[in-house]
Amino acid sequence: AFIEGRLSEAIDPRRPPLHPLLVSLLYPLTGELELSARIVSLIFGILIIPLGFWLGRYIYDERTGLWTAFFITLHPYLIRYSGETLRETIYYFLAMAMVGLAMKAIMEKKAHLMILVGVLSALAYLNKHAALGFLIIFTIWIALRNIKDIKEDWQRRLLLVGCGWLIFVLVALFYLIFLYDETGRVTLTAKVVPYYILLDMLHTLTLRNTNIEVFLSRFPEALSVPFVFFFGWYLVARRKEGFSEKEKFLLFVVAVYTVVHMLILPERRYFVRLTPFIAVFVAWGFERFTGWADSRFRERGALWVGTALVLIVVVQLYQGLTSLHAHRLPERLAGEWLLKEAGSGRTILARRPIVSFYAEGRFVYLRDELSIEELLKYAREHRAEFLAGYRKNLERVVRGFKDREKGRTLLQELATFSVEEGRTYVIYRIVYHDEKQALLFHPLSLYIRIV
Repeated sequence: AFIEGRLSEAIDPRRPPLHPLLVSLLYPLTGELELSARIVSLIFGILIIPLGFWLGRYIYDERTGLWTAFFITLHPYLIRYSGETLRETIYYFLAMAMVGLAMKAIMEKKAHLMILVGVLSALAYLNKHAALGFLIIFTIWIALRNIKDIKEDWQRRLLLVGCGWLIFVLVALFYLIFLYDETGRVTLTAKVVPYYILLDMLHTLTLRNTNIEVFLSRFPEALSVPFVFFFGWYLVARRKEGFSEKEKFLLFVVAVYTVVHMLILPERRYFVRLTPFIAVFVAWGFERFTGWADSRFRERGALWVGTALVLIVVVQLYQGLTSLHAHRLPERLAGEWLLKEAGSGRTILARRPIVSFYAEGRFVYLRDELSIEELLKYAREHRAEFLAGYRKNLERVVRGFKDREKGRTLLQELATFSVEEGRTYVIYRIVYHDEKQALLFHPLSLYIRIV
């Protein structure tokens, strides 16, 4: 939509505009949407490496900064997302820059740096709505840290908080107004109401279920096992020596982010976003581990350290270089198939815009808790022609979806894309009751097995 100049359609209440805008700026140079999106991811994926060096040097020293950059370069998911069409690396870059500048602004009490933090917060928010949480975390830290001194420096604290929030509102104002026009209420996102986030957290705590088991199973994979080991080494060593103010700030950001997502959305992809920050502590832990190995094994210390480093590189790169095209492959093949069979410009109802991206079509977000009749009405309102999604997900979000009698009259299954894990991605053609024209596709399903 940005490329074609259809600005009214380019800004989506559920999909912030920064990523598609950046992709559209590169499109004239490449002529391909997918290539443009991958280049955007690659650029920001590369930029987080020097940013990691700066953050490590600011908190510790140049040596730790170099190790931080090294570990960021090796992380499997950071490698993978740097070659994808997703907006993750933009988020990593803006979040790192925002947290680093906020730390510097708070430690040095410089209001002009908080102005830059406000700008970065707005840009991060325009890339992913959840990024606004960082500005809230900064506000809590400024208000509560050394609270006994608040009578003496409350004006300075208020100035720092005010600069950050004022600039955020000014930069993001056009999008906030757009959300108000679309939803009819003052909100920061049309995807979820913040009130419900608090309810989810309270509900989880009330049930005495903190998702700790899910967290313990997914966090090590998201961070990677070698990173977890050195992060643990760091925590044990620094607990004995004491944490600096800079370390406390960054650990506070990591802790709040972790607790919130553990209570609400304990998914691996959310914990991966902590990696660029934790990499600083991983680097320090690795340095301390190598020092311990040298003193413990003396002549063989270098051999132990070298062997450990080689193993880390092998494990990390093996995971990171796992065929990139396998990521989101069913959605991609579904989109390419739909483009070939139905042509571009089709309107597709789905939970994510990936199929629409590859089908060169228009994306319509599939809301939760619709009955199958309500789905038909919703699809008609948005002129949606196709429904796409993983079968189990559709059964979960659409009431009555398993009712095959209704399904035969309302949805025509066109193509099925399966993966080894058993998840099946399906494309349906939405059949309206008053439709008189013949079906565009053969009623038999097309089954594709991805090995």
